[in-house]
Amino acid sequence: MDSMSMEPSLYTVKALFILDNDGNRLLSKYYDPELYPSMKEQNNFEKNVFNKTHKADNEIAFLEGMTVVYKSSIDLFFYVVGSPQENELMLMSVLNCLFDSLTQILRKNVERRYLLENMEGVFLVVDEIIDGGVILESDPQQVLQKVNYKSDESPLSEQSVAQLPEADRSYDQHTPEVDEEDEELSGNLQSYSRVTLVAMVMRMQKEMDGLREQIRRLTVTPEEDGEVVKQLPKNYNSHGAC
Repeated sequence: MDSMSMEPSLYTVKALFILDNDGNRLLSKYYDPELYPSMKEQNNFEKNVFNKTHKADNEIAFLEGMTVVYKSSIDLFFYVVGSPQENELMLMSVLNCLFDSLTQILRKNVERRYLLENMEGVFLVVDEIIDGGVILESDPQQVLQKVNYKSDESPLSEQSVAQLPEADRSYDQHTPEVDEEDEELSGNLQSYSRVTLVAMVMRMQKEMDGLREQIRRLTVTPEEDGEVVKQLPKNYNSHGAC
């Protein structure tokens, strides 16, 4: 790897990755195309970083000519990588912002299982904090606002299909508003919000009710058919004339 310039740069972050407690990659972003360009080099670097840090008590390491800041939570390890001359406090602010944002999104369940179930939101958070290696945001509250996270809602993964119809009842009188929001979020990753899912369930339920009614009409029993005939006028013929 070529020696890096000592001049200040906006491109503060060289890489960011999240590993599980076995050192396996769950998420990674490399912002410098010259830094470990191949997948094999990246995996080797991540394994080396994990082996040197997963049992250490420090939060900063200097490995392979890079500055690495990190923290762990249960079965996850979070890493932010910068150049050797990079300010550790800047890198740590990125790491803390990432960790605190994910803590809110995962409802304080910062574990491998919940991370994988909410990976879409994790990528959104990362992209709001860093763009091409440039730090965009270091305030977790600003990040949460930008990804449209609502603190009073549970992660989508915690809502089962059985729970959705129950949540649907509270929105039953506000269908137009739900449909309006659904149109606004169409084609956007935020369309997977709870409100939109509820609207989808409502529409599916209405369609199912319509199908059940059609099936019921097509499967009238002879007894029921006889009751209908008995109610017709006596002088009613098969051509519908009296």
